[in-house]
Amino acid sequence: NFDASAADASLLIENVTVLSPEQTQPLGNRYVLVRDSRIVAVSDRAIPIPAGARRIDGTGKFLTPGLMDAHVHVSDAIGLPFASDDPELEALQREFFAQQPRSYLYFGVTQVLDPSNMPERVAEFAAQELHPDIYRCGAAPVVDGYPLVFVDQAVRHQITKDYIFDPANAREHPLPPGANAAEHTPEAVVQRIAASGALCVKVFLEDGFGPRTDWPTMSAETLRRVRTAATKHGLLLAPHANALDMQRIAVNGDVDLIVHGVWNWNEADDQQGIPVVI
Repeated sequence: NFDASAADASLLIENVTVLSPEQTQPLGNRYVLVRDSRIVAVSDRAIPIPAGARRIDGTGKFLTPGLMDAHVHVSDAIGLPFASDDPELEALQREFFAQQPRSYLYFGVTQVLDPSNMPERVAEFAAQELHPDIYRCGAAPVVDGYPLVFVDQAVRHQITKDYIFDPANAREHPLPPGANAAEHTPEAVVQRIAASGALCVKVFLEDGFGPRTDWPTMSAETLRRVRTAATKHGLLLAPHANALDMQRIAVNGDVDLIVHGVWNWNEADDQQGIPVVI
């Protein structure tokens, strides 16, 4: 119950092995003093114990900067059916979401980024007594695009309300009945995402897994408008793009980061090793 926010709070970790990326090797038998939530000393000699300080014996243990996981989905109870009404599964789901933040901390993860989520689940995660710092993107799929293709068409646009209507897809993927087109422009969607407190906008450059290429995706013009709106609101633009052709679109669209590596190398699939492609 150490209160690191107290003005005179101190924590002394003794005889610990320090692992840090700027060091070429582990630093054994170190003494680390933390005051006012900041590391103020790392020494190979014993540090005098400040009055009232909490002491931790680090013998046989390691001290390392907190890890960041930049691609998590805290809205999902992995392995459980989505939106089940089975009472036993609902109870298991509640236990999962209560444990989830503690499990990240247990493995040294002190900061996470959730690029596609339900804001209420993120808020629930952050409300836990013990949890990593959490940041989120607002997800902005196009009408009927990935990942909405996996949700029943009757409800997919009610579950994900910040979808973008792309005029380039209008013939086969029109605006859902009853929707207001003005609320689903790139500018309107990005503005809502910014107002929600998100750090970034996630779009989906995905026309199909493996050999599939029939899912609607964002046109270059719509991606340009998302880029402009994200810049206006100070948001990062982070697309889902895991195929080589989709990553080319992302790079041409001046995105800030791509949230996947390349899974599908397209024309370079049959080349050995890492192919040289542009």
